[in-house]
Amino acid sequence: MITNKAKRDFASRKKILKSLILMCLLVLLVGCSIAENTIISEFESPDAKYNAIVFSRSAGATTRDSYQLTVLKTGEQLKNLSGNVFISYSSFDIEWQDDNNLIVYIDESLNNSRDSEVFKQEKTIYNIKVHYLAKN
Repeated sequence: MITNKAKRDFASRKKILKSLILMCLLVLLVGCSIAENTIISEFESPDAKYNAIVFSRSAGATTRDSYQLTVLKTGEQLKNLSGNVFISYSSFDIEWQDDNNLIVYIDESLNNSRDSEVFKQEKTIYNIKVHYLAKN
């Protein structure tokens, strides 16, 4: 026969276990979602309407840092988000050709190496054409 005291002890332990599991899940979720952007360089478009921002993104111990490109309207700040134009494990260079054309210079090895994977490669943003050329 189970006593009232045993029932209360069991209910109390069950509550504590649920709380511990919830706290562990919360710590795990918060710890896994921390990412940090570090600006490497910024390039204003010739008409001063846009900024092209090259940055590195560190997403914690379980992933490698990546190099990313975001184009923002002048006055907008880089948020702690992924790049909206280009993402790669390899560094790259950029140059504004004119108001509506942005050139991204990438290593030719990007197509030949798993370590240099490209994760995002947009062709247009804000009516700006993005061209990808091999570095010299």
